[in-house]
Amino acid sequence: MRVAAIGYNPGHPAIEPLAFAERRSLLNFDAVLWRPQGLIDEYRDGYTQPSDSGMGPLLSVRASNELLADARRRREEIRRLLSRGRVLVVVPPPTVALRVHAIEDVLEFDLLDPLPGAPGRTASALEPSLFRGGHPFRGFAERVDYAATAAVAFDIFPGQPLFFGADSGAVHGGYIYRHPGHLLLMPMPRPDDLVPLHEALLLLLGAMENQSFAINLPDWATAYRLDGEEEARDEVRRLLAEQEGVISQLEIARHRLRDIDLKKALFAGGGNTLIQAVAHAFRDLGTIVLPGLLTEDSIVVEDDDRFLVVQVIEAKGEADALDRLDNALNRFGTDFHDSAKGVLLHSQGEPSAEGEAEPLTDLLARRAAVKGYLYLTGLDLVHLSGAYEAAAALELLFGATGHPLVYDPCSPPVRPADTA
Repeated sequence: MRVAAIGYNPGHPAIEPLAFAERRSLLNFDAVLWRPQGLIDEYRDGYTQPSDSGMGPLLSVRASNELLADARRRREEIRRLLSRGRVLVVVPPPTVALRVHAIEDVLEFDLLDPLPGAPGRTASALEPSLFRGGHPFRGFAERVDYAATAAVAFDIFPGQPLFFGADSGAVHGGYIYRHPGHLLLMPMPRPDDLVPLHEALLLLLGAMENQSFAINLPDWATAYRLDGEEEARDEVRRLLAEQEGVISQLEIARHRLRDIDLKKALFAGGGNTLIQAVAHAFRDLGTIVLPGLLTEDSIVVEDDDRFLVVQVIEAKGEADALDRLDNALNRFGTDFHDSAKGVLLHSQGEPSAEGEAEPLTDLLARRAAVKGYLYLTGLDLVHLSGAYEAAAALELLFGATGHPLVYDPCSPPVRPADTA
């Protein structure tokens, strides 16, 4: 059984420590122990303000983007972990959140946000937690002489409560069956000696993994077998392994298709879909992207303290597109940084037939060049992401003006479906 611990050092040879920001997937493990409060320490280097007045510490723009991206990735992994019948143990964190930059606002980030469907909790007076529960949790509590304190309580617990406030009787944690997975919310016992704690936890995790909690059997029943039981268990293990392989391949294929659809949206999309596609294309080049920092239809791109202000316009084009880019650049220079390059990004719409004139594209490109701006179409961005190394693409973006891209007619970035 492979077990990972996130948010603290387990100090046990059978449990692998794993940073929340690491690229290693939770799906490589059979069980995960997660202490969300560890996020406060893991992202500490990104603080612009420490915690004050009862508020959580504030992360920089860069660290905010990193945390939010990591949280989205881990949230999807946790969902898939539980959907495959695996085990997640969570130490309920305090309600005081980290604070993150989101576009122009500062928002609170709940440390429990990566847990899908997390039950609501409130701050409460720090008090000891008492365990009251049956098999297999009682064995765990007895092995470690369970004693913990908690500062949060759950409003309505959607499962089997197991941990209660010694004075208030409030629910501090418990077990939730997320068919076919297992979720245990458990206040962490005092870390005086983590070895006995984790020895008992490993036994508990094994019991949770191998037992469906819809059928509650005593410990001694595991010493007996019925006809066909071993074959049935082996078949379940084999099919789960096959299912995991197929699901993994399906997720990879879906991810590739989503990337393709986002590229297609660069010339076929509009509104927020187009903005998302443009932001995705720039992120793929390794830059930091801030959508909506200046206006709803612009993004700010940062690479090594160089900035692009990208004004996005849809296929039909707008007569005031260059004026809007001027205004966005002026606002950026006033509020954020004294230097940025302007980029006019035109989705362009359906590619023109060979030899057909593109008067709007030519006009916008010439006007952008006069102002020293870069003009790109959605097809240009598709071409950049496929035909250029990231470093070369970035040098063109930050160094060129006008409309510098010319395609080889034998290898266009987009072609009709009947010629694919």
